[in-house]
Amino acid sequence: DIERNQRYTGFVTLGITWAPLENKHLRDFVGIDSCQLPPELDRSGIMVCKVDRTRLSPDTLQTGDTLLAIDGVSIADDGTIQFRMMERLAFAHLISQKFVDDVCEITLLRGRKVCKRNVVLKAPKYFVPECVYDVAPRYYIVGCMVRS
Repeated sequence: DIERNQRYTGFVTLGITWAPLENKHLRDFVGIDSCQLPPELDRSGIMVCKVDRTRLSPDTLQTGDTLLAIDGVSIADDGTIQFRMMERLAFAHLISQKFVDDVCEITLLRGRKVCKRNVVLKAPKYFVPECVYDVAPRYYIVGCMVRS
């Protein structure tokens, strides 16, 4: 990150809250078992419950979408991906390998139709800075008083 941007830009996230699709009734609701999927995808994925609107536009990801794959790697119903033989990792590992402003291709199921979208990854914006190096703090706390 420092070699690429000459500064620390932070870790990226997809900006969603998700739920596993292990429940048969939830799978029926999103239609993952009855839709047409490309042969390279597994019949598995995760349901998007909440989307951070400050980072993603509504046409990219919406609440109720089913996330099937990231960069062509299928996501299992429990939110994991195949890593090595007999090993699995959380799908967030694929995102954590990228940097700010990298493009990630997601495959999703919306309205029982498969579509692909490109997402520009961003670091989350927190009210309280997560990591601040080589910068004096804007405030300090003494007892119960905040001074700036």
